[in-house]
Amino acid sequence: MRGLLTFLALQIGWFACVLGGARGNVWIGPLVVAVLGLILVVRLLVTATGYVPGVDDGSPWLAYLILGGIFLLAGMFLWRKKER
Repeated sequence: MRGLLTFLALQIGWFACVLGGARGNVWIGPLVVAVLGLILVVRLLVTATGYVPGVDDGSPWLAYLILGGIFLLAGMFLWRKKER
């Protein structure tokens, strides 16, 4: 089942890039790829944090904490760049 979902996600990203560019909507492809990339990062973090001692296998709270910290740091960086 996981292989089928991976294949479908790849095809959705590919066709969004190609058809969006062909129809003049070049922003659709990168947007879809960014959403699929975010889903991939969350799934990888949930899997990786399952190996940490003291965290239940498949419990996503630590992955969400790490991802929230990454977004917080990115937001702080962009906010600082805005004020210059």
